[in-house]
Amino acid sequence: MQLIIKRLKLALRFSFTLTSSVLLLSACGGEQITTTGVLPGGMTPVPLPVSNVASTPVPSPTPSPVLSPIASPTVESVVQEPVPREPCVSPEGLALTDINSVTEWINALPKPVTLPCVVESLPRPLNIQFTQSVFSAQPSLGRGNPRVFIFYDKLILSVVTAHGFNPLTTPESEQLDALEVGYITQDIVPRSDLDTAPYAIKGEYKLPYNEAIALKTPYDDVLSGSSGTFCGTCHTAEQQVDVIDGTPVFASHIYQPVEELAVSILQMQNERTLCDETREPFRCAMLSAIFDHGILYPVAFPENAEFFR
Repeated sequence: MQLIIKRLKLALRFSFTLTSSVLLLSACGGEQITTTGVLPGGMTPVPLPVSNVASTPVPSPTPSPVLSPIASPTVESVVQEPVPREPCVSPEGLALTDINSVTEWINALPKPVTLPCVVESLPRPLNIQFTQSVFSAQPSLGRGNPRVFIFYDKLILSVVTAHGFNPLTTPESEQLDALEVGYITQDIVPRSDLDTAPYAIKGEYKLPYNEAIALKTPYDDVLSGSSGTFCGTCHTAEQQVDVIDGTPVFASHIYQPVEELAVSILQMQNERTLCDETREPFRCAMLSAIFDHGILYPVAFPENAEFFR
C-alpha cells in the first residue's frame, strides 16, 4: 500500500510540473503538438509545446556598391610621323655625267633638298653596290645600314642609309647627311709605270640645302688647307687636277670593298619592307628612295681599283 501511495504522489508531482509548463507556454502564445515517447513508470506522454512565435527576419546583407573601374591613364606612344614632301623627280633636260652636273642636278630639285630627295630623283635603273665596309668617312653601321655606291659610267655616288657624321670635317655634335662623289679621270700623271690604279676627282655635298649652291661647293667641303683634301688621308697618290672658282680640285686613287663585305640587293629589299617609318623616318626615306622608284642592277668597281676593308 505504501508503495502505491508513493507512486501516486510521484505521478501527481510530475503531472503538475508538466501542466504548469504547458500553461506557461500557452500564455506566451505557444501551441501544443503531440509527441510520442514513453515516460518513466509507463505513464502516458503529455503533449509538448513548440513555439510558433515568428522569428525576427534577419535582413540580407546590403550588397556592396558596384564601383566602376578606374581607367588607367593613357600613355601615348611617342612616334615621329613622316613629314609629307614633294615627290622628287629627275630634272628635265639634265644628265649626270660628272661632279659639276651633280651640282646642277641638286640646284634643280625642290628646296629644301634633302639626301633622300636626291637619291629618289636619280635616273633609273640604278647600277648599285651595297657594302658593310667601315673604311670610310661615312662608315657602314652594319648589314642593315650599309654604304651604297651608285654608278653612272665614270661618275660614282656614295651614301649611307642612316644619319651619320664625318669626324674629319664635322664636330661630333652635328649630324651630316653627305653625298660623296667621285669622277674617274684619265687626266693624271701616274707616279710610275706600276701605278695602274684608277684615279677619281673627289667631292662631297652636305645636305640639306635651302638654296642653290655654287659649282665649287663639293670641292670646298673636302678641302684640308690649300694643299689637299680629307679624302687624301686614306686615298693614296692625291694630286691637284683643276681649279674651280678659286677652289683647288684634287684626285686620288679609288678603292673598292672586298667581296666578303658585300650586302645583297635582296637583303636590302627586305630591309626596305621591314622598315618602320615611325621609328626610323630618315632610314626608311633613304631605303624608299633607293627601292621604290625603279629597277636596281648589281655592279662592280673597275677591276684594277685597289681594295679596302
